[in-house]
Amino acid sequence: MKPSTVLCSECDRPVADSVPLCDVCAEEFVSELKTVPGIVADITITAARLARMSNGGNGGKSAETPLPINIDKNGQLPHRRPYDALVNSLTTWGRHIEDHYRLTIPIEAAGLRGLVMANRCNTGRRDKAAFALSSCTEAECVAIWLACNPQSIRLMPASHEMIADISNAIDRARMAVDRAPELRYLGPCPGLLQSGKPCEFELRAESGEQWVRCGRCREQHNIDKIMADAQRRIEDRLCTMKQIAGYLGAMGYKIPTSTLHNWNNRPPRWLIKRGWLHGNTITTAWIHRDDPPVYRFGDVLRAVRRELTVAVDA
Repeated sequence: MKPSTVLCSECDRPVADSVPLCDVCAEEFVSELKTVPGIVADITITAARLARMSNGGNGGKSAETPLPINIDKNGQLPHRRPYDALVNSLTTWGRHIEDHYRLTIPIEAAGLRGLVMANRCNTGRRDKAAFALSSCTEAECVAIWLACNPQSIRLMPASHEMIADISNAIDRARMAVDRAPELRYLGPCPGLLQSGKPCEFELRAESGEQWVRCGRCREQHNIDKIMADAQRRIEDRLCTMKQIAGYLGAMGYKIPTSTLHNWNNRPPRWLIKRGWLHGNTITTAWIHRDDPPVYRFGDVLRAVRRELTVAVDA
């Protein structure tokens, strides 16, 4: 039999039955869709201030931490926009599915709503009884209907665009729910998805936690190892002082850019300029007066530790 020449729109592997999406990528997207009811329920509960939630069970702390409810500069709750984007993405693609296949998604069907409620309870959140206080939404029903009909996803000509749009909306909504006090950015998840592609979901954890679980691939990672690996990767990176201050902050060093400049201006100067950032390019010559100098991050890190050691000894 002649091998298929049709490649998956997501992973570029040959698809045996010559449809736009392979089985593995479809199953991966189905897993994402099944998380939607839980995310919607968590946002609903948070908005109503019905639950005291930690950071989604991603870390090692046993005590629950209240999720802060803050108003942004537009007078909205911080999760409102990600939630609206998720709803808009799912309902829009739901209508595309209906038009393409000339069918109607049974939003009001008792069986579909029962599946939505079942998936709400698979989130790992603790206050599952509060989930019943809100009815199923159209977005949740669309997500679960798609999860139950993976062939409709695979045969959709615009499957790549649909997966990208809905997955991005799910990621933003999930991050809005999982935002907890003083979360440290740990970098991209080093795990692999079922398709073999890097996960790269943004990992965040509260200070003091030893473990973090990825919100996408669900793999658990040791935070000390993640930070050590990240430090090795960025030591040779050339950065501006502003970028360096951000990286140091992620590593737990809350040092303003002005302090770094003051330390470097005191003799003997402990940093060597390695070039200048001109637009998005690092150059060896100073082209424009507004181009900031760049330094090797590893040099800065060693100097910062030395300065902090001197300050403690003093």
